[in-house]
Amino acid sequence: MTVGVFGAKGKLGSLILKTLQSERFSTFELDTDLSHLNSRQTAVLIDVTSDKGSGELAKSLLELGDQCSQKVSMLVVGSTGHSLETAQRLQSLSALIPVCIVSNFSLGLTFFEQMLMAKTKGGMSVKDLALKFGFDFALTEIHHSQKLDAPSGTALTLAKTIGLPKESVSSARVGKVVGEHTLILSRDSEEIRIQHIAHERKLFAEGAVALVKAIIEAKKTTQLAPGFYEKEFFLLPSV
Repeated sequence: MTVGVFGAKGKLGSLILKTLQSERFSTFELDTDLSHLNSRQTAVLIDVTSDKGSGELAKSLLELGDQCSQKVSMLVVGSTGHSLETAQRLQSLSALIPVCIVSNFSLGLTFFEQMLMAKTKGGMSVKDLALKFGFDFALTEIHHSQKLDAPSGTALTLAKTIGLPKESVSSARVGKVVGEHTLILSRDSEEIRIQHIAHERKLFAEGAVALVKAIIEAKKTTQLAPGFYEKEFFLLPSV
């Protein structure tokens, strides 16, 4: 299956393209004019641009109409902080093709999210057990100074997972920090911290390629209907 990367000239997009090519995927750089798409069938598209870029791509794909599903088997959106207009376009596009919006490609952060969703032996959620024991929650995130949205999409995903309001998330933008997310559980006499630190940007490319592989594998046995899909649908093995 062919994979198209939108934003292939960017830092993350170029890494994703290089990683895909090193694993012998057929790839192409996607533009909003979709010129490269016209000569290919059932491509998986990865968008790692921005809110504006994602909105423009969705608009272009919508203009294909019924041909969109013939050309695109899945759109993976890796941008965050979507405007209402972009969100509406992606919603409309999900009626034509499968769409997977990913706040963070890191496999480690997928593991982080699953930790927060875990259940105790008695079936109580992690959040409810922490509250029962008297812990308060807070979430902090730090990224490089060029990152525009704050809090990060990843932080908002983690906050939603644990049931934290956006107001309980603090953000900092400094230097060249790739990404740090820390969940703090605190009570009078003790504190627990769960932290994920991204050391290199390549981990996001590795996670994106792992997701593409999982999508391709899923398509071998499952007919993916149009709609929104979570990355866990593909990445987490069913029991």
